[in-house]
Amino acid sequence: MAEGEAEWICRLYGISKPDEIILEDIAFARGVIVTEGPLDKMEARLVRSGDKGLIRIKQDIPNK
Repeated sequence: MAEGEAEWICRLYGISKPDEIILEDIAFARGVIVTEGPLDKMEARLVRSGDKGLIRIKQDIPNK
């Protein structure tokens, strides 16, 4: 199911290669705002209200 949704999103936004994916842009187009900031005891937090949402990602997660 998730794979089918991912394929649908890629077709919808004309994405043909993984390096073309800009997560924040796709999220915003889908009604979700992505921010970075301090969080205690978690890596990320999702708050949803109806068809809108906010994702806060812990600011000091090291990039791998």
